[in-house]
Amino acid sequence: MSRHVLVVIVVSLAASCLGAAHAEESPESGSGSHDGTVVLRLPQDFTLTADRLPALAELSSYAHRHHAIEVLEERVGTTVLDRLHLSPGVFLQRTAANQASPYLRGLTGEQTLLLLNGVRFSHAAMRPGPNQYSALIPSSSLAGIDVILGPSSAVTGSDGLTGALNFLLAEPGRGMDQRASPWLRTRVDYADGMQLATGVDGRDGAWAYSAEIDLRRFHDRQGGRDTADRLAGAVDGDRSIPNTAYDQASMGLRLAWTANERHRLGMRYGQTAQFDARRPDGYAANSGRPERLARVFDPQRFSYLHLYHDWQPEAAPVDQLTTTVWHHRFREQETREDLTSDRYRRRVLDDGIDVLGVQVEGLTDVDVHRFHYGLSLSGERTTNAYREYRTLAPGDHDPAAAVPHNSEQWASRTSLPDGARYRNLGLFLRYRLTYDDHGSVSVGLRWNRSDWDIGEGITGDTAAWTGDIRGLWHVTDQHDVFVSVGRTFRAPNLTNLAGTVDRGSSGIEISGAADLDSEYGHGAELGWRHQRDDGSHMALTLWGTRLEDLIQQTGPAPDLTWGNSEGARLWGIEADADQRLELGPESHLALIASVSLVRARIDMPQPDGSVRREHLSRANRLFGIVGLRYQPVAGYWLQPQMRWHASYDRPAPSDAGDVRMTMVGNADGSMPGYAVFDVVAGWTAADDRQSLTVQVENIGDRSYRSPGSSVDGPGLNLGLSWYLRW
Repeated sequence: MSRHVLVVIVVSLAASCLGAAHAEESPESGSGSHDGTVVLRLPQDFTLTADRLPALAELSSYAHRHHAIEVLEERVGTTVLDRLHLSPGVFLQRTAANQASPYLRGLTGEQTLLLLNGVRFSHAAMRPGPNQYSALIPSSSLAGIDVILGPSSAVTGSDGLTGALNFLLAEPGRGMDQRASPWLRTRVDYADGMQLATGVDGRDGAWAYSAEIDLRRFHDRQGGRDTADRLAGAVDGDRSIPNTAYDQASMGLRLAWTANERHRLGMRYGQTAQFDARRPDGYAANSGRPERLARVFDPQRFSYLHLYHDWQPEAAPVDQLTTTVWHHRFREQETREDLTSDRYRRRVLDDGIDVLGVQVEGLTDVDVHRFHYGLSLSGERTTNAYREYRTLAPGDHDPAAAVPHNSEQWASRTSLPDGARYRNLGLFLRYRLTYDDHGSVSVGLRWNRSDWDIGEGITGDTAAWTGDIRGLWHVTDQHDVFVSVGRTFRAPNLTNLAGTVDRGSSGIEISGAADLDSEYGHGAELGWRHQRDDGSHMALTLWGTRLEDLIQQTGPAPDLTWGNSEGARLWGIEADADQRLELGPESHLALIASVSLVRARIDMPQPDGSVRREHLSRANRLFGIVGLRYQPVAGYWLQPQMRWHASYDRPAPSDAGDVRMTMVGNADGSMPGYAVFDVVAGWTAADDRQSLTVQVENIGDRSYRSPGSSVDGPGLNLGLSWYLRW
């Protein structure tokens, strides 16, 4: 595999480097909604959009929303992913305070595709169900996040059964013309902790650059007024939620060479590390399970390196060619302590995976016809060093007395096989026909192949065709209607195929199965958008997805393995609005609202050969945000709002044993809903070089938990953030 990757890298770079250097950066221009759910102007130089087509967002024939980082920074939430929570189609689950697993239309984990600047961030070792990986992307390096809802595998590849998130890194220099433009951003939250980020952007001759560092220290979260009633052993008046503190540090560096107007060479590098990051559901105080003593990640690391070349030939069949070579590295050391047969047990898991890949994309425009094509190739390899220790005598709970246990079986008990290999190859073509001012029709097709070598004779491969058809009709200058149908798929990853993972924080483990089939999905959506010149908008999307061979846990506990179910059905509605009322030349009042409904059922094969229809775990939801945004004069704004989630009253059978659900919910895993009120106010200088935001979060000081999370939300919280650029 390594030789194949290197050959493709050399050939693609040689082909794209026949000229020499970059088109001048065009600054991002935009008018969009106050809540950031729709931004109409995306970068138009070399930057490719969510479906890799450099077209305006309002021309997209599917449910796509761009969330600019400047808008996300104004929202309530500890991290950038918290601020994406409850936006249309997006729900965020936290198994731990340092983790974040986005749900897109009812699915999460390895079934939701994550992209980092258009290349795969998802990898073959992602844990099934909620996981922590998206929280490792350094948010201080981002320009925004694209939410791509619906079937998109034709271009983005495997895993996006109901959608994808594309984390967009800021362009080198961030549009600054001066040699050095330092900046500073601070954020302090009484309920969580503090963040400090600083960096410098600039341009020196032919070089544009950006560098930043980001330090975060979070103390144990301060919960609502009833926190003591939701924790085991807590005393009245204690609002501190134990085992929710952690530290995080990240940095980023981006360079671009801009000496030639038709070429740009660049580099993107960054890394993130989390320290002493505990999973609360591993501790008795949070789970009420005294036999579960500890579960902690220390450290957990992610690093990335992207080398890219953008080329716009002066006269050639190819109008634009973009080549990206990337390396991603994930490392984590997890220590688990518990009591088994009344003995102390400690397990140490050192897991890692390295990903090396190359992606080549081209665009050709012929009058009203656009052809978008490309290939991606990646190879992944795991590392693992598993160790287990136990005390010898029953009743001995002394960690110092633990000795190595079953060392000859460690290789078969790892959560991730050591030295396993996984490879992906994808080829795609998209064609779009534009009908003047009337709309467009596009067709996409992709062939994808994955193969793996886990060791001990366990090998396999799978290949699949995916595709979609999309149509957009401009009914009037302000009204658009879009429709799309598509086929998606997800190849089983290494965690599905081999190794051992914990099931729903229950302490029960699920083993891999080497004979799994790929998952397939068939989706459709129908949408309407209304956009006015003043930035007001409304949008409504109806969608449905049918999944086949969905990979789920099977078998009676404790002998659980992964297996393919008969299928699943998901459907839902998403609506959002930002309606502005002009009060004066620089004054307006806007109603901001969004609501998302997801319903999902799964067909599970039974041992007697029958099929039982069940609710899909954590998928059945109804949630949203509603608020008013008042701007009395230019630069100043005030926004009271309500965030809400209806009760989770359609649990899956597996939710009954999940302490994340039952600690504050019912025995069957159902959980109460909530409504939380906030007030946010801000000021931005006329030159955008300074801003101040004040947030009063959870005014009612309510104790609440987003269904599926093991951590309560903050109680009454005062937050202050400040941004300054020189």
